Amino acid sequence: MAGQCIGERPRREHGTRNQRGEEKVQSAAAIVLRRGLVEGDSAFTPGSPVWTAPAAAELERAFVDNPDLGPGSFLEKLRGQLAGCSPTALQLAAELQYLSVLPLSDLKVETKRERIRRPLSSMAEPVAVPPELDSALSGGVFNGGMGYKVQVWNQFGVFISFVRTWTELPAAERQRLICDPWVFRDLLHSTPGSNPAGQRHALAYLAFPDVFEPIISDQHKRKIRSAFADVVAPTGDLDRDLLALRDHFEQATGEPFDWYQPPYRDKWLPPPQSLGAKAAAPSRRAWLVRGASVQGTSLVPSWLAEGWISLAATHLPPVEGGTGHEELRHLVDENYGHVSYSQRDQKLDEFHAFLTRMQTADLVATTDKGALYVGEVDGDVEYRSAEALSRLRRPVKWDNPGDGVDFADLPATLAAKLQSPHELLDLTAQLPELEELVDRNEAVPPVAIFALPDVTDDLADELLMPRTWLQECVELLRDRPQLVLYGPPGTGKTYLAQKLARHLAGPEGTTLVQFHPAYSYEDFFEGYRPVAGEGGTVAFKLRPGPLRRVVDQALQHPEQPFILIIDELNRGNLARIFGELYFLLEYRDEAIELLYASGDDKAFTLPPNVLVIGTMNTADRSIALVDAAMRRRFNFVSLHPEEEPTRGLLGRWLEREGRQDEPARLLAELNRRIDDSDFKVGPSYLMRPATHQGDGLERVWRTAILPLLEEHHYGEAVNVRRRYGLPALRASLAGGSDTRDAESAAPPEPDDAVAP
Repeated sequence: MAGQCIGERPRREHGTRNQRGEEKVQSAAAIVLRRGLVEGDSAFTPGSPVWTAPAAAELERAFVDNPDLGPGSFLEKLRGQLAGCSPTALQLAAELQYLSVLPLSDLKVETKRERIRRPLSSMAEPVAVPPELDSALSGGVFNGGMGYKVQVWNQFGVFISFVRTWTELPAAERQRLICDPWVFRDLLHSTPGSNPAGQRHALAYLAFPDVFEPIISDQHKRKIRSAFADVVAPTGDLDRDLLALRDHFEQATGEPFDWYQPPYRDKWLPPPQSLGAKAAAPSRRAWLVRGASVQGTSLVPSWLAEGWISLAATHLPPVEGGTGHEELRHLVDENYGHVSYSQRDQKLDEFHAFLTRMQTADLVATTDKGALYVGEVDGDVEYRSAEALSRLRRPVKWDNPGDGVDFADLPATLAAKLQSPHELLDLTAQLPELEELVDRNEAVPPVAIFALPDVTDDLADELLMPRTWLQECVELLRDRPQLVLYGPPGTGKTYLAQKLARHLAGPEGTTLVQFHPAYSYEDFFEGYRPVAGEGGTVAFKLRPGPLRRVVDQALQHPEQPFILIIDELNRGNLARIFGELYFLLEYRDEAIELLYASGDDKAFTLPPNVLVIGTMNTADRSIALVDAAMRRRFNFVSLHPEEEPTRGLLGRWLEREGRQDEPARLLAELNRRIDDSDFKVGPSYLMRPATHQGDGLERVWRTAILPLLEEHHYGEAVNVRRRYGLPALRASLAGGSDTRDAESAAPPEPDDAVAP
């Protein structure tokens, strides 16, 4: 789009992916680039310039010309490289780090802040990120992926070199570049340094979001252009072609679109299973092997330098690769009798995995000093009797052994797995993320991130509830993926939960269970159940419960939300039902060991795209009795007959159905007579078509509402039918009398009774 200059707000939207996050990013980037590139000032402290030629040259000498190729994370090495830099250079480094992490949607906010704080922490008087810029860090535009993150040092070097080049240009040339996206792009791509194209594409987008796509992969851009060559003829310039395609589709549809969403994605991006033989091969596995503390010694530097991994196997006699499980069990029992049975079981699992299950071409990962290193198994097992700390060995081809990936840059599920205490752990569930680290030069789809859609007018109209109130429920789920709808009977909690869940996740992504006093962990998650065995015997097999099935679905489809509705949440024994899973409701980025742990479940995480909506009937058990642990894990939303949006719901429904408003006035009078707010009656009893046919209203009152109130007044000398019956309520509405007058004036109903 012609006319946009650096530092100006964009005029067009780039699709539907995280639009609010994209707007935040674009606005913040405009501020930083205007103050930095255009004005030569500072984004954090306007009036104290840091985007200067001397500061950029100082950073280039300290970082670009002085690479640290040793082991360790980017942030660890950055502190050493910037040691001795001036406060101006340190602040420029922080502002460049801000631009680097700002557009990443697969990096946690705290990780972004730590990247920015690290250079600032070396200043005698550190500055703070302005609030309007800090808040934008919660947004995001694209997923950097592992390949982008493992090159973080390279990306940072590109930024430094570009700023150095920019500050040395004549003022007239800089002014021309500020409003010419194509010349600006060419300067970006001609900046000296190695070629991490991702950072160059990202900066071009941040400077001119109306012109360049939020796509950092050259291969993705080429695939898109090739797939739509019949729409706009290729010119040889990828970015100009993509801009022409966007103009074409926006004019044709009248709305923004997203290359990574259907139907556009389906034409250029093949499904994951067809991306290559390695990704599809079921035999390839991934493993975590620890070596940072083997009897107090770190073997990782030797592993990385010499190309191998190992298990200590200190007391294991000579064995060969492929040794069977039973033979290993005999050897472990015989040679490890001095340790507990649980340690022997763990050793058996580790030895069997290392000797037999692990194969050549499997991926292997290890950690050291907060960084992850990934390689590929390159041969069979070797047994070295003289090596007390590394008796079992396998050769490994490490990928960039001098450049580990900071834990903070890893996907939350992978980072959680790495916290497991096990010496050897099956990481096959994280194979795609690990493959992306090794195959960083191949085209891979962005890491899928699920998003909850906003509430629509159609949903609000269907539910007869304010859209703003429903949208607040969605925002609460975005903030914390557990929500409880609570209130008296008849307030439509379960109905609303189902409608909201199906809007957010679709019918196929919605599961409903109901808790009761006998419900258990084995019912809810997984447990052993009897099955028919051979010869009429009975065996026990681990069977999944509804939460396990939902988790399995969520892991297979990380781009989709899956919602578990728990009806009558407070009727179950939550500690008994959730067990160790209760912890994960609050700490989604952590891993735990399950009660029936095996294989990958030894470091189990709850996927972020699993959400829980619970309902609680306050007449069954008061919300005040909910313990603090549960309150901390759930957001609570009240549905009460005398509070909006429930208060006027029956009236709105009657109006829509073209019916008289008497039921709404009767319900209001009924609730006026009920002193206990937890037992006031909700409108859903009177929102059934049968209620408004013939004597349906009298029938509902007699068979549903009055029995509910009889239970409430059990043991009290209260004549429920005379106080709450329809004759008493109608008499009150007709004559304007108070409760006692209406009770005495109302004729007795059949079977008039006092609560027992």
